[in-house]
Amino acid sequence: MNLMLAVITIVFSVFSTGVMTYIALATPIGPWIAPTLVLIGTFVVRLTGFRGNQYSQGLALVTAGGSVGGILATALAFSFPTLFFLDAPFFNQLMVHPLGFVLLVSGLALAGGSLGFLIADLLDQKMISKDELAFPIGQLTYKMIAAQNQVKKALELAFGAVLTVIFTIFHAGLLIIRPLVPATFT
Repeated sequence: MNLMLAVITIVFSVFSTGVMTYIALATPIGPWIAPTLVLIGTFVVRLTGFRGNQYSQGLALVTAGGSVGGILATALAFSFPTLFFLDAPFFNQLMVHPLGFVLLVSGLALAGGSLGFLIADLLDQKMISKDELAFPIGQLTYKMIAAQNQVKKALELAFGAVLTVIFTIFHAGLLIIRPLVPATFT
């Protein structure tokens, strides 16, 4: 594996962990981070000099690796506040020993990931190959990565990302200027 792709994957995992932790704490349900990582990765992976099939594989790798951080962040942001309200003394004991907390979270992530791989391996033929059950976010991510090979589709994705940034700036307001887009619509 290319060292640059490994570094980008780690950065994406940290990014998605931060974003998904905030979203999971601020909203009742967190969205998937993979499409956002594909959009960001479109530019970042292209800067590494990859082209063609290597580019698509590299983009898929950093998206999949970066998404893991978002999945863990969502799980932790939903689980640990619940633990605090159910058993505050135990939660506080975990917080007093940060190394133990990190080991617990790492162990849970490893166990959960291993169980997920085991279940996926056991049910692959029945659920995916035979019944052709689609995973919508996986299809969306695949189509976004595949669109990179089509110039028109890639430009549409980039245009959508730029428009989203512009809308967000107008919604939040420019420095001291009043926001141009209202916070709520009646």
